[in-house]
Amino acid sequence: MVKAHRKIFYAISIVAFPLLLMGFQRTGLPAFYPYLAQIFGDTGLARLFVSIYKYALAFVGMALLSFLLELVRQTGFYRFACWVGTLTLDIYVCHIYFIVACGDALWQYLAVSVFAFICSIALTLLLLKRFKITRLLFLGQSR
Repeated sequence: MVKAHRKIFYAISIVAFPLLLMGFQRTGLPAFYPYLAQIFGDTGLARLFVSIYKYALAFVGMALLSFLLELVRQTGFYRFACWVGTLTLDIYVCHIYFIVACGDALWQYLAVSVFAFICSIALTLLLLKRFKITRLLFLGQSR
């Protein structure tokens, strides 16, 4: 029963996410906001629909990512991703500083992402895992 519901939810996310993503704009209101404002005027319903849209996009995106992770779990890449994930936990804390530094071009995002990833692994392997006190404080490992 649960797996059947999960499959339906995954199917909805596979269809809905690309459709919802078409209106998304990173730095502003969705592309369809002017049409909503024109239809609803100053009633505030346009902002309500935008808020619902943002939550729907986030939840459907999480469902799609869950589906993709289930697919990856069935491959040998899953073990490698788990190993890399334990080494790069610090990047999740400071990733915003790297993203702010890059421009709007896709190659800049990719270059900064690869650079941050390499720096994160180097920091973890060369500094955090080397000394007992840093292993204890930052990684929670006592040995």
